[in-house]
Amino acid sequence: MPLNLQDYLARTAAMASDRGFRKELIGPEIPAFSREGEGPVVLLSSGIHGDEPAGPLASLAFLESGPSTDFHWLLTPCLNPSGLTLGTREDASGRDLNRDYQLFASPETAAHRAWLDDQPVPDLFISLHEDYDATGFYFYEIQLAGHPSVRDAIFEKVRPHLSIEPGPIIDGRESSGDGWFFRENLPDLTEFSELEGGFPEALYLSQKGCPLSLTFETPTNAEPLEARVAGHLAAIEATLAEFRQF
Repeated sequence: MPLNLQDYLARTAAMASDRGFRKELIGPEIPAFSREGEGPVVLLSSGIHGDEPAGPLASLAFLESGPSTDFHWLLTPCLNPSGLTLGTREDASGRDLNRDYQLFASPETAAHRAWLDDQPVPDLFISLHEDYDATGFYFYEIQLAGHPSVRDAIFEKVRPHLSIEPGPIIDGRESSGDGWFFRENLPDLTEFSELEGGFPEALYLSQKGCPLSLTFETPTNAEPLEARVAGHLAAIEATLAEFRQF
């Protein structure tokens, strides 16, 4: 069921203001929030696919929980407002925005890139997604700084809420294990573009120099919305705890 966009935007803006975040509009109805801090820069992103409501709702719940003051926060909780209104993966023009971080042909991704160019490069990027065909939680990890994987810590926190998607094939791809795709370097960008039709947000952030990129996927049809939101929140909590130790 599509989110009530105006209600969601109003609630998110109010909570962000209560938590000391600065709001900018970076495109039609696309809010971006920031709060400066002395610690590492963390970017939390959601809502790039309009038929994946758990991510935006988890972003709002995370704001409600009171993000730690020991990070410099960047939040983009609603990157595809027209898709969220329609309840469609694509935006209103039929474009998959998460394959448009190479050409930036859409006004949404072009505006997002311009905003990102004005921010410090994130030290940690977290993107919240859902998968209609999955039966459990899984995630993509691009770990470019040589630190240990955050997999075990994330799975420990997520398991009380969601099962872990079994491998070795997940979403039509060969995984690195149950519930996990892992890379220590960037893929061949030309080959990736030809296979996928363009770059996702996570790959673009890695190209910009973000050393740790995580994309969380919750199972849309296999679990109720409340469990998927809780799974996202647990994964965020585990990631931040591990990241503090790097």
